[in-house]
Amino acid sequence: MNKRSTRLWTISFEEERLEFNDEILFSDQTYPNYKFHVLHHLSGISPYFSSNNDELSPSVPSECSVDKTAYLIRHGSVYVDDYDYLKIIEPFLKRIKSQNFSQSNIFSFLSQWKSPITNSKKQIERLTRYGYFEGYQFGIELSYRYKHLLPKNNSNSFRIWTASSSRTYQSALAISQ
Repeated sequence: MNKRSTRLWTISFEEERLEFNDEILFSDQTYPNYKFHVLHHLSGISPYFSSNNDELSPSVPSECSVDKTAYLIRHGSVYVDDYDYLKIIEPFLKRIKSQNFSQSNIFSFLSQWKSPITNSKKQIERLTRYGYFEGYQFGIELSYRYKHLLPKNNSNSFRIWTASSSRTYQSALAISQ
C-alpha cells in the first residue's frame, strides 16, 4: 500500500455494522494527470469540456475494427437555462441596474457593464455561436475517427436523432455539417 492508499475496515451506523476490505483509491492514483478545475463541477451551468482527455484514448485496439457506432451527447453551449436566468441572473441584473456604482473604486466598472443576455426571449436555452462551433468541431472529430462509416453519395445510412428543443436540433445540424 502506498502512502495515499487507505484501508477502511469498519463503519458503524447506529446498530448496523458494515465491513469493507477494499482499498480506497484517491484520484491522483487513478488519474495522475487530474487537476481540479472549478468550472468542471458546476452541473448544468458549467461550460462544455471533454472529460478524461489525457487519461482515456478513443483509439480502437489494433485487433478490433468499428463497423457501427452510437453516441449520446448533450447540446452545445447555451446562453443560460430558464431556471438559472429567472432565479439568479435576472434578479442580479435588476439589482445592478438599481445601484449607483460610480462612486465605488472597486465596482465602478459595473456602471458601464452590459449583460451578454441582451434579449432573454431569444437567448434563454438557445445555442450560442460557440455552442454551434462545438457541435461542428465534434462532427469533424467524428468524421476523421469514423471516415469509413460516412455515407457515400448522400445515402440514407447516416442518422442523427435529436430531441425537439431548438438547442439540440441546432447542435445536431452543426454536427452533421
